[in-house]
Amino acid sequence: IVQELSSNCIKYAKAKNIRLHIQADDEKITLSYSDDGVGTSLTGERVTKGIGLKNIESRTILMDGEVTMQSAPGQGFACTVTIPLQNNTNV
Repeated sequence: IVQELSSNCIKYAKAKNIRLHIQADDEKITLSYSDDGVGTSLTGERVTKGIGLKNIESRTILMDGEVTMQSAPGQGFACTVTIPLQNNTNV
């Protein structure tokens, strides 16, 4: 997931700064990513998520996790992935 986020940033975002925070406790791993790139619209008629964003979602779902993505043109991109550790054999 981190590789996909980094790759997307390099290819598309034109970001000057990336923030990546990974936190773990006994129950979950939380990955928070944000950049100050060009951003994109995640809603609307013309939006189709690229294969990279779909890969992030599918990998997160495979591990019974949750993903949220926020972006808007000119506003950068942010993503939070939370993956539970309890009874998760896919991590």
